[in-house]
Amino acid sequence: MTDPLLEFIADSPNFAYLAPHSVELAGDGASAEAYVDVDPDAALARARRFGETAIDLLLLHFGQSPQGKDNKRMNFEARIIRLKKAGIFPANLESDVTLLRERGNEAVHDYLRDREMAAKAVRVCFDLGRWWHRLATGREADLTFTPPAPRATPRELLKQLDSELSALRAERNAAAPVVTIGPAAPDPDRWRAGSIVADSYVVYEPVARTTADDGSWTLLEADGRGRGTRAEPVRLRAVRADCSRAALRMVEGLDVQAAYLKKRKRLLAQRTDGSQHTTVAARPAGSTWRQTFGGGEQPLDPLVVPLAVNALAAVAEALADLHRAGAAHRALNGESILVTLTGRRGELRDLGLAWWPPLREEGGEYRAPEQRSAVLGRAGPPADVYQLAALLWHTCVGARQVTGHTPPLSLLLPGFPLALERLLAQALATDPAMRPAAAAFASGLRQGRDMLATGAVDGHQ
Repeated sequence: MTDPLLEFIADSPNFAYLAPHSVELAGDGASAEAYVDVDPDAALARARRFGETAIDLLLLHFGQSPQGKDNKRMNFEARIIRLKKAGIFPANLESDVTLLRERGNEAVHDYLRDREMAAKAVRVCFDLGRWWHRLATGREADLTFTPPAPRATPRELLKQLDSELSALRAERNAAAPVVTIGPAAPDPDRWRAGSIVADSYVVYEPVARTTADDGSWTLLEADGRGRGTRAEPVRLRAVRADCSRAALRMVEGLDVQAAYLKKRKRLLAQRTDGSQHTTVAARPAGSTWRQTFGGGEQPLDPLVVPLAVNALAAVAEALADLHRAGAAHRALNGESILVTLTGRRGELRDLGLAWWPPLREEGGEYRAPEQRSAVLGRAGPPADVYQLAALLWHTCVGARQVTGHTPPLSLLLPGFPLALERLLAQALATDPAMRPAAAAFASGLRQGRDMLATGAVDGHQ
């Protein structure tokens, strides 16, 4: 994504709110909005692509695939029909999305130059974007549509520049101001939305901050994007540390993480500025687990369960590689796992707490028993397997797993394979030594995925 497009997003009253959830939707909506007056055909083309992306995201949200039987992406109309057949496409949006498809096609192949139609398409994108946002986040966007304002003509821009030059000349000829030297602004490396890290990467909100009990170190974490023409998504992590032993252990752990990422061609930058040590890693493309499969507020659709199991198997394989390197993630949850747009593969957003010492209350909502009680030993690779199993249980059942009080999954989810149920029960064992290794867990998940997929097809002919 180019810098001008990022400016379109920042200036957009109708689509900027979508950027943290889908920068593609925000970019297409904002650029369509910006092109209404200067190039209505380009606006219609961008609006059509907005519609296609929104339909793809909606299909994935409802456990549908944008691909046909030949594993190729279906055309726009066929994807709309798939949503309609599934009974999950509002009738009031059908004609609007058809407008995006048909008028967008005409704009690409002909010269419509229809400013009113372009403005109407932008409004359709706004309504479609609000509906998708409500489904994806569970929150209503508190916005009203702002009609695209006419952009200045080149003549008006020249007049504005001439006025600004006159003001600059007047300022240059004015008396020199009195300069007072004051103290420097405190904490120049504090991250916030729009901060520039390592000269080339823009910080996005939210920024997570974890501080040691004694204040010896602070961990900063955020998503971001590169400032270049590609605007690649990145994961930013930094340790701000003093010279204490505990702080140095955090810095050393971050350095080992960087070396691990570098071997796997994911490290983009590593930098030390005074007391702040920063790494920039490529962030896999996709949505968070929570955005893709929900937060576990209700049981997962049985047709979607195989997708969740398959995505988690890929994460288990990535963890097996991390375990072979001598570390464990220890902080797996619905935000730290990303899922590709096709919903077929899960990825680690970052390396979590790998190579860092035990932290107070580490592990979050899916803490393994050994992360809650030191009597069971130090958290390691078995904790990762436990956390994956607890996440899958919560996602599928709609209730958090409680050790020792878990009813059989086959009662909660009819048709759930007994072998997969046993695998999860083993992974959720209180004793870390009783849990399977990550590689074995991944293999068991894939076998369970095959059983689920076969059962789902047989039961829904």
